[in-house]
Amino acid sequence: MKLRDFFPKIKKISKKLLALCSYLGILVFVPLIVSYQKKDDFIISHTKQGLAIFFLEIVCLFIIPIPVIGLFLGLIGYLLCLIFSVWGIIKVLLGKNPYLPFISKLSDRFDFLNI
Repeated sequence: MKLRDFFPKIKKISKKLLALCSYLGILVFVPLIVSYQKKDDFIISHTKQGLAIFFLEIVCLFIIPIPVIGLFLGLIGYLLCLIFSVWGIIKVLLGKNPYLPFISKLSDRFDFLNI
C-alpha cells in the first residue's frame, strides 16, 4: 500500500477529531477557529451544537450559587449537558450529522457559523 492511499483516511479521521472536540467543553473553540478555514458542513454543524452545550454549561455555572434550588437545577443542567455531549460524540463517531432535540434549536441561532 502506498502513502497516497492513506490520505483520504487521514482526512476523514481529522474531520471526525475536529468534530469530536466540539463536545469537549472549552475545546469547542478549536473547531470553531478551524471551521472558518475548512468550510465543512460536518464540522460546522457539530461545532454549533457543541457551542450551544458549552453556553448551557456556563449558564449552569451561574445557576449553582443561587440558594436552595440553584444547586439542584445546576447539577441537573450539568447532567443534561453531559448526556447531550455523549450523544453528540456518538453521532460524530458514527459519521452522522447531529440532531439533538433542544440543542439543535438553540444552535440554529449561531448564524455567524453558516457557510
